[in-house]
Amino acid sequence: MDSNIPSLGDEELGDDGEEQPQANSNRRPNTSTESGTGVTRKRSRTSDVWSSFVMCPKIKMQDPKQMYFKKGQSSQMTVSNPKSQEEFRTIVAETIVLHDLPFTFVEWSGVRRMIKYCTDDFHLVSRNTARVNVLKLYGIEKCKVQKMLEESPGRICLTSDLWTSLATDDGLKEVDNVVHKVRESVKYARASQTRKQKFLQCVNRVGLEPKRGLRQDVPTRWNSTYLMIDSAIYYRLAWTALELADPFYKHCPSASEWDSVEKLCKFLHHFYDTTCLFSGTKYPTSNLYMPKVFMTHLTLKQNLDSDDPFFKEMSNQMYSKFQKYWADFSTILAIGIILDPRYKMEFIQFVYDRLYGAESEQFEVVKMKLSALFNEYVTSSTRRSTIRSSPASLPTTSSELQPVDDLDLVLKDFDSNLSGDTFSTQRTQLDLYLEERRLERSMDLNILDFWKGNQPRYPELAAMARDVLSIPISTVASESTFSISGRVLDQFRSSLSPNVAQAIVCSRDWIFGNGESATLKCEEITKDMWELENDGSVASNQPTEVEGSIQQPIS
Repeated sequence: MDSNIPSLGDEELGDDGEEQPQANSNRRPNTSTESGTGVTRKRSRTSDVWSSFVMCPKIKMQDPKQMYFKKGQSSQMTVSNPKSQEEFRTIVAETIVLHDLPFTFVEWSGVRRMIKYCTDDFHLVSRNTARVNVLKLYGIEKCKVQKMLEESPGRICLTSDLWTSLATDDGLKEVDNVVHKVRESVKYARASQTRKQKFLQCVNRVGLEPKRGLRQDVPTRWNSTYLMIDSAIYYRLAWTALELADPFYKHCPSASEWDSVEKLCKFLHHFYDTTCLFSGTKYPTSNLYMPKVFMTHLTLKQNLDSDDPFFKEMSNQMYSKFQKYWADFSTILAIGIILDPRYKMEFIQFVYDRLYGAESEQFEVVKMKLSALFNEYVTSSTRRSTIRSSPASLPTTSSELQPVDDLDLVLKDFDSNLSGDTFSTQRTQLDLYLEERRLERSMDLNILDFWKGNQPRYPELAAMARDVLSIPISTVASESTFSISGRVLDQFRSSLSPNVAQAIVCSRDWIFGNGESATLKCEEITKDMWELENDGSVASNQPTEVEGSIQQPIS
């Protein structure tokens, strides 16, 4: 590093040990010379000025806004690295929102020690301050969303999202005792390592594949119960063998009960598939509404008159929930299936004829609202085109001005009616689309790509399809009926005020979406836990992959 500090008392020694005077006291002393074989060196005791410069102690960075040298740049360049307390609080609020942490997270002793070790620049906030910061973050993100929606060219879908608490009725457990037996059987086989080994021996004895594994359900979730039953039915022979080999196993279903369980599994399979489709977030779901709800409606109605009291009771319970959420077919979602080229208007007529009879008025209501909605898009598009292409005055000269006779004035009225006559005689985009031949229903079609490709042919209809197909179906959290997981208020959220709970949920969705905060799949977690627990503890006569197939429940 260059310096103009004089080297007072900084003499050099020659080869003979004599002091060598310096020609310029302001010149920096040389540390080496090439005078023969001798090497010029500095005196061991340098001046106090030079020692203070070389041994300058490192300044501790106390101010978050302190200037420092930028890495890899010249020493003459300095940049600031401001780390404000406000930014630190924002990061803490985002962390709480992202990971569903309680507000007391900022008061945990381990967290405070970690932050204290990293830096002394910031003051740690309290849980009340963290709550205020989360609400402030929600307000900022809400303004961003409002601004984004104002600039949106299409219409906005407002989705009502109902939240349920953990106090959900036990569904299938109260319907029939056979489901309880299956649940207890799975619990028994997974309760200890010894029982797992014994059950695996029974599985191998009857010649079944052990890799499929067992699933334990949550009694309040129909989907998890379906997955449990589906996995247990596969090992039906192994359960019978376990009953003979283990005198402590008391919950094996009888042959007739297994038959009922198989019927139940087939019955719930439709609801499981429907729930998986409706809960999707990476594809449009509004065009899936009518066919799936129609089939669900028919399935439940057919089982209401079942001779099997088990199915009759369960269907009654599920049908009451279905009537609460899905009985009134949504008109706007019916329009969504019309915009699917595999179904169109014919499917709506087919559904209403099967449900309400050929004389029902629902079909005519859908047709009327479809035409009215399309006309709104046509009117809006015409208005925008008029604003964008306002008539410009052509430059004229006095020599080009010509008198206009009375006949030209009369014909101007005829010219003004040109657009209206064309509109009345031409068929609309909606008519042309509905008259085209339907695509095969089994075709794997990306409906958004379909309308994107047909936008030049049907500009207004494509704009309407864009808005209608963006409507999500999952407007109601159905934990009490079908779903495995979803928006359920846990113990932490149940203690929050409504505005704070809304701030946490909405902020996480707006900022992070389905990224890092996405919930891991239950089967992935259980598989990892099982492999961790059984690492090196597998019996010598059982291969690792076989043992790892029976998953460890989450405690």
